[in-house]
Amino acid sequence: MRTKKPWIIDEWQKNSGEVIRVTIGLYNKKNVISIRTWYFDDNDELKPGKQGVNYEIKHLANLRKAVKQAHIQARKNHLI
Repeated sequence: MRTKKPWIIDEWQKNSGEVIRVTIGLYNKKNVISIRTWYFDDNDELKPGKQGVNYEIKHLANLRKAVKQAHIQARKNHLI
């Protein structure tokens, strides 16, 4: 199934003017997971920024595994 409108999975404040948003949506006719920085424009509306990545949804399981391992390593090394 392809989705036309992106689903917002999660978002959190990066700083006072930006949020990081995780979405699943359609890009170039492919379902993708997007992790992108969004910023507030002059009208206080959120707009997608240039910083971010899109991966085909087929990579989601590997991405999940890699993020889990990164979290383990960061904790092990007292980074978080």
